[in-house]
Amino acid sequence: MGHRRPCDRPAVHDLLGGRIRDKVAVYATGLYYTRRIPGSPAGRSAQLRRRRLQGMKTKVGGLPIDEDVRRVAALREAIGRTFI
Repeated sequence: MGHRRPCDRPAVHDLLGGRIRDKVAVYATGLYYTRRIPGSPAGRSAQLRRRRLQGMKTKVGGLPIDEDVRRVAALREAIGRTFI
């Protein structure tokens, strides 16, 4: 097998047949329903976009459906269509 870890056991990617890429896209998790984090979810998502992350995920279902739809629409408008 290829790469060995300090514990002298094979790395998981070696057990699964080897590496298939050298880079992994990074995304953010957050934008929870909380009042403790200042700023709007749309503003915070735009900050994540400026950090050159590939995407983000957010929580839905904690508000009435019409409010969640408005919240997600505002997020999409803030981050654009190419940010996943």
